[in-house]
Amino acid sequence: MSKKRVIVATLLAFVSFNADADAQEAEASGEVSVEPSTESAAGEAVEPAGVNLSIGPHVISRSMQFRLGDNAVDHSPGVYIGGIAHISVEAYDFDSLDAKLLINAEGGYAGTKNSKVAAELNRQPVTEWSQFAARATVRRPLTDALDLDVGLGAVANSFIVEPNLTYTGHRYIAAEFRVGLDWAKPAGSWVFGADASAYPVLAVNQSSGAYGDSSAFGARAGAQVGYNVFAVSSTDKYAGGRVLLRYDFTRFRSQFPQGRVAIGGGVSEDDMHALTLMFGYFM
Repeated sequence: MSKKRVIVATLLAFVSFNADADAQEAEASGEVSVEPSTESAAGEAVEPAGVNLSIGPHVISRSMQFRLGDNAVDHSPGVYIGGIAHISVEAYDFDSLDAKLLINAEGGYAGTKNSKVAAELNRQPVTEWSQFAARATVRRPLTDALDLDVGLGAVANSFIVEPNLTYTGHRYIAAEFRVGLDWAKPAGSWVFGADASAYPVLAVNQSSGAYGDSSAFGARAGAQVGYNVFAVSSTDKYAGGRVLLRYDFTRFRSQFPQGRVAIGGGVSEDDMHALTLMFGYFM
């Protein structure tokens, strides 16, 4: 081996030795730098911390028809305009099932005027919508980007029309059985979801009980698309803002066998289309 090659090999060995020594010293002193990342040390995607708060405008289009023999009441007012608020909290981790328990609650209010009932008032009576719901949901991942939700809860849905001689509204109290799919790439920006609910109605009141007790059932189907703005807060949790657009269709059908003002046989069909724009924060 030539003298020049010996010198170069010696220099390379010296540099390599010093680099290894510096790395060992930095590791021993705890001064190892960590680059910001949306992945944990194990290479797994970060997860939301478990609280989601959102609020936004809510609009509803409703069409209710009540048929009693040859008579019918049609309640199709203008668009209800209001707002809705939602909270979701991660309450428990089922490690053995790779699932989480979420507690969800929401409340909303909207109002409009109705031009098709209460002619005796000589004006358009005010009609209001309100809803309160609570649900426990088990969420389990099917893939890295797809989650399955199965929930059980209760909902109170009310349409109240200003007192008149024709129609004063519906009030529904129902159990809720819900199933849904949510798609989102780990630490990604876009989220998509679709879900459906069955509503076994526990109690229904139409026009202040004028038509007596009833048997009723409801169903709902919905879809949503959202965009997340992330701000990574640690190596395994993230927080950020969210904008979400959601559509829901709900139908209730009620049978009134007997009441104070009719022999029986009345049927109401209540259809609702709702559009919601939510602004939220998850942490």
